[in-house]
Amino acid sequence: FGRRHDNTLIGNVILPPWAEDEKDFVFKMREALESDHVSEQLNHWIDLIFGYKQRGVEAISNDNLFHYLTYGVFENGKDNGGDTENIEDWDKRLAFETQVQEFGQVPQQLFDKPHPRKLSKQDLLLSRNVFVVNCQSNPINPLHLVDDTVKSTSSSRSNTLSDPPQIFSNTLDNTNNIENDVNWDMSTIVNDQSNSGEEEQEIGHLESECVCRLHKNAINRIVQHSSLANRVISIADDGFLRTYTYETNKSDYFLNICKRSLTCLFVINVENELKEINSIAFIGSYDQSIYIYNLTNSLLLHTQKIHEDVIVDIYVSSKINSFPCMWTGSWDSSVRLWSLDTLLTIDNENNNCKFLLNNYSNQRLELSHIYEISLDSACTCLNVLEVHDLLAVGCHDSTILLCDLTTGQILKQWNSSSEDYSKIMSIQFHNDGLFLAYLCTTKLALIDIMTGTEVFEHSSSSVKFRSLFYSNNILIIGCNDGSIKLFSMKSSSFLPLSLHICDTAITTIAKHNHNMASDIYDKIYFFGTEDGSIHMYSMRYDNKTHV
Repeated sequence: FGRRHDNTLIGNVILPPWAEDEKDFVFKMREALESDHVSEQLNHWIDLIFGYKQRGVEAISNDNLFHYLTYGVFENGKDNGGDTENIEDWDKRLAFETQVQEFGQVPQQLFDKPHPRKLSKQDLLLSRNVFVVNCQSNPINPLHLVDDTVKSTSSSRSNTLSDPPQIFSNTLDNTNNIENDVNWDMSTIVNDQSNSGEEEQEIGHLESECVCRLHKNAINRIVQHSSLANRVISIADDGFLRTYTYETNKSDYFLNICKRSLTCLFVINVENELKEINSIAFIGSYDQSIYIYNLTNSLLLHTQKIHEDVIVDIYVSSKINSFPCMWTGSWDSSVRLWSLDTLLTIDNENNNCKFLLNNYSNQRLELSHIYEISLDSACTCLNVLEVHDLLAVGCHDSTILLCDLTTGQILKQWNSSSEDYSKIMSIQFHNDGLFLAYLCTTKLALIDIMTGTEVFEHSSSSVKFRSLFYSNNILIIGCNDGSIKLFSMKSSSFLPLSLHICDTAITTIAKHNHNMASDIYDKIYFFGTEDGSIHMYSMRYDNKTHV
């Protein structure tokens, strides 16, 4: 270093024309090496040097072969592992040492499959473009592009379900399969200017509208009313379900569900025998039971103990398996799928799938169990993305599972690697199915589902996180100190705006799209707190031209 082969010192060098001086040369070289282009292509270099293209057929096809001695392998095929002390033949030892000194040694192979590409900032601009995948037959699940690293599953299911097609394939073993399986129509990559209710071209600012004390204890869930646009429904530790009309800032309806804390809530619309629309609420509780209420007439339709511990999350669907079903997660370390066919039927008339309420007066309702996903620790949260048949499960031991919604098969598994080994507080898909956000007590992270890598991670030592809401290109985080933090997917950073809503923890966050008296209220957010209050904030924009 600094000397020629004859040991003479190296003097001045001629800089390239694009460099003004030595500092400019170093600066521009550093800019180039740290550029997005280099970062995006770095995985190919890793594949050649440390990865699956280092040896074997892939090395031959990529012109990546070197002298056999550089691999520590001799003509007889014996591998000495690069240790010259194990070579008894002095001629071979000298040949090997000379080869390594003059030409180097191939490093140890670390990866036997393609290394994932690092995402650039452009890739994280999720709300600016809409990517449409055109397939030969059925729409492809993004998990077709991911290698199946978790071979086993502890889920079992009833004979009610027929075996579905395999949706999880080893396409990474042959990268050409990706191009064959999926046809990316680049002409459809457009800015969706009509989606004003879903995507923001610019982030506005939150302004407080009203506060209402609804419950005696902490609010655990807020959902939009399924049939009344100006109402939301909340449940809390006090065992009550209440509806809140935010235009009058009052609660106009309540039900005393049980004496234990209510933990989760899901509301759907159904059609009764008179063609009337009723709202049905599915409520989970600390007493391991599910409560199903008709909110239109305050009638309890059914209650049943379906777990051995607290039920933490519920999801109901009519679009999976062609029958009404419900997913539940519990502290008993299980996620279960239940059939609702004794309560509801599905009407697919005119391709408009809707629930119909059965005439159950002469029969005893009983939810039948279909399958169960057994976990290593307590389930803490669920999230479902129906369009891709995906189910995400957060666990108490910081584990995250990605499952097939229809069969319960475990497709991928991650560990949050949080320093304090804290449980997963919340987990949510992005609506395109490419990213998954999760929240621990001191950590916020975003996972690229296709590659299985964390594209973003933020740890906090001072503020404890409590709740999460994934609103397209914004992550909204509720904290234990009563503050709200916003993370922008466009800039890949936290916004300087930090709202202090109250002095107690933000326990749940919900969004409701509904224009009020003025069109400046384009988005309305509800924050449930530990003291039983609902805080309503509107996202305002100085410029109305937002996407």
